Amino acid sequence: MTDLWLLLGSFYRQEEGQSWLEYALVIVLVALVVIVVLTLLREPIDLAFQLIFG
Repeated sequence: MTDLWLLLGSFYRQEEGQSWLEYALVIVLVALVVIVVLTLLREPIDLAFQLIFG
């Protein structure tokens, strides 16, 4: 059991924070989700704008 804690502790010490690549991947993922949601909701959004702005 002690070996497991030493192994987990070594992984924790090696992790110094997120790299720029990880931040970029999160941004890309969020952008893809936004694009998919807007694509799926295109018609209701268009209808709402038509009702509001004539």
